[in-house]
Amino acid sequence: MFKRVNWQLILVVLIVPLVIMSPILFNGTALLGVDGYFHYNRIFEAAMQLRDRNLSFLNLYTFQQAGRIVNQVYSPLVTYFFGALLLLAGTWYKFQILTLYIVYALGILRMYFAATKVGLTKRWALSLGVIYTSSAAVYGFVFGATWKSIALAIVPMVIPSLVHLFEGHFNWRRTVYLGVVIALLAQFQVLTVAIVLPMLLPFFAHGVWVAQAKLRFLGRIVLAAILAIVLSLNTIMPLAEVYRNTLISPVAMNMVPQTSPIFQPMYTGVNSNSDIVISVMAFLLLGMTIAFWKKLSVVTRFMAIVAIVYLVVGTSLVPWHLLETNYPGLRSFLQMPRRISLTGYALTIVVVGKVFMEVRPENNVVRHLTPVILAVVSVLLLTQKVANNVYYVQNEKTPLYAGLQATPRNVYSPDIHTFVQLQPLFHDGDMGKLIYHVDRTTPDYLPVDSTTETHQPTYDAYMNSFSKQWRPYQHIVNGDGTMTLQWKSNVASKSKLVPLVAYKRTRLKLNGKPVNLDKIQRNGVGALYISESKGVNTLIVAYRPMMKTVFSIFMSVGAWTLVVFGGVSKLFKVQLVFRNIKNKFTQKA
Repeated sequence: MFKRVNWQLILVVLIVPLVIMSPILFNGTALLGVDGYFHYNRIFEAAMQLRDRNLSFLNLYTFQQAGRIVNQVYSPLVTYFFGALLLLAGTWYKFQILTLYIVYALGILRMYFAATKVGLTKRWALSLGVIYTSSAAVYGFVFGATWKSIALAIVPMVIPSLVHLFEGHFNWRRTVYLGVVIALLAQFQVLTVAIVLPMLLPFFAHGVWVAQAKLRFLGRIVLAAILAIVLSLNTIMPLAEVYRNTLISPVAMNMVPQTSPIFQPMYTGVNSNSDIVISVMAFLLLGMTIAFWKKLSVVTRFMAIVAIVYLVVGTSLVPWHLLETNYPGLRSFLQMPRRISLTGYALTIVVVGKVFMEVRPENNVVRHLTPVILAVVSVLLLTQKVANNVYYVQNEKTPLYAGLQATPRNVYSPDIHTFVQLQPLFHDGDMGKLIYHVDRTTPDYLPVDSTTETHQPTYDAYMNSFSKQWRPYQHIVNGDGTMTLQWKSNVASKSKLVPLVAYKRTRLKLNGKPVNLDKIQRNGVGALYISESKGVNTLIVAYRPMMKTVFSIFMSVGAWTLVVFGGVSKLFKVQLVFRNIKNKFTQKA
């Protein structure tokens, strides 16, 4: 039994994430970067809804309790999982340690699985798993709590399907696998799915060309697509419903500064991180593909070309300035071209390993030690960077906005001004303190009267209309998934700007009377003008999702339940088969 256990894999999965997190563990200091407050608000919302058994389409506890819909349009199912982890951890610091470990272990395991499935040795697969999980594709989770890092941690699961598509032979097992993997990516980030899908096309085209039973092959690809869609309905349908409103678009970025520097690495000593290693892998990919083209198998050539295309498209070698001028929507949708390069990291790393396997350098030391050395260097450089960031946020002079990797105009707190002052809240059992003491202005998905592009004036307006206004109101979360706002007024029939938004299907009841949303006015960032009465005003906020949206969510959750049940049943069935074989051999002996 113990001989079958891969102890190297177990030790690496146990040790490497702890090494990367060691500066955080030794100093008892949490990090929370550019996306941290946005995602921590979502996770706290999910945790409170689970704790109170009060599921709602609205964000009842977070985002200034302004009646916003955020969780339902941004990986809702996964957010509930993270919310459960937060309840289990009890403090934000423990939660950060737990989730960092899960994400980095996931990156190692998924890359190891993908690499072994395409024929790499266990040593290469394990080393590539360490390189990948310590690369920019995944390490953003420790510095900025970036959600795309989790999605990219499971992108390697797509690679075996590339080979399956290339071969033109798709059995039922491969059909279900592809559908589940795409749906799993959609649960984390729909944008990642949009970037990954073009990766499949060249391999699909070759598969159609070589498939003996072309109609069967095409039919099973269609079934995989249907399965992926059904499993993703819980993310697609709420997003489609909310987008029936006029919304503030995500921040529009200048794309050229957001390109990947993978072909121009800067190694400046102690402040450098593991990016140098992935740059080495990129140059190895380019050089070895050209030098050993004739020795490579056809599938490896396909994989190399696709990997190189993904790396190059995300860099400034592509005229992104011209593209964003002609297609301005890219600035809000894609935002950062380097996301394309990051998505190609997994394939890049695997192809380098496959080239080494197929070329087989005569020097065994070079073949065996190259991945190990690169993995060790990558982890050490990343850990060094984490230590530098921990040191920076421990400095008493580090402003709150700088510790959050934001600008002074995008962070507001009435009583916390340095990141050191924030640290005790990570260790406090009252997890709401971290959320309610600091506001990170995030106007994403706000319903407005006319299309608005997110830029600095939008952030300023959000801060003045919501972040600086919501605390004096009394917010009561009701047990039926609704929320009540209360405030006092000394003047009757005055139009008051209330830090609250309303979507088309939002229902408002002011002092016992329904509010006609068609007659209500908003300011530029969606805050409502409410005609208040003298004395105590009570405003009840509810939301009624469309029936087809609710049905789609239940359908998706039910489909996921069947998939998980099927996977667990299959696992027990395999174990039972091995047990029966063992019993037969024992009886013969």
